[in-house]
Amino acid sequence: MNPKAILDQLIETVIAEGASDLHLSEDRLPIIRASGFLVPLVRAKKFTKSEIEAVVEEMLTANDKKEFEEKKDIDFAYSHESARFRGNAFYSLGKICVALRLIPKRIRSLEELNLPPILEMFAKKQQGFFLCVGPASQGKSTTLATLLDMINSARMDHIVTIEDPVEYVFESKKAIIDQREVALDT
Repeated sequence: MNPKAILDQLIETVIAEGASDLHLSEDRLPIIRASGFLVPLVRAKKFTKSEIEAVVEEMLTANDKKEFEEKKDIDFAYSHESARFRGNAFYSLGKICVALRLIPKRIRSLEELNLPPILEMFAKKQQGFFLCVGPASQGKSTTLATLLDMINSARMDHIVTIEDPVEYVFESKKAIIDQREVALDT
């Protein structure tokens, strides 16, 4: 069993199916979320305990592995050659589970996100910080990425982010962007 090959195949399925999420767990088929629906990958096989452990080990850094062992829960980012994911590994009834959310490569505009144009004023401020709060999976990271991309495209400024974990990875356009991940960089 090659955990990287298994993970690669599952990630390629997520991308090919236009899915947003991948859910993995011991004794369960891998499941993707496509068009808002959970879809078991019936051609895959259920993970054994050793297989899910190996796949999780493949995705985590040494520090993340230690924290996961201690706390039984870890938020992390995983970069694959085809995509980037925000992940959460946790235990459920003594079994390891993983939820991965695909992070789109292209940052969408305010209009594409159906956000009010008034948010653009935040991107025009010369100093300060953005704090975006709310329930899980409601677009906080995507909204912040859009605002940062607006600044990056318009001004020669220095942007410093502190993220847990880093989700969208920015390339400098006009601005310098230094992204710091909690526990890794700060």
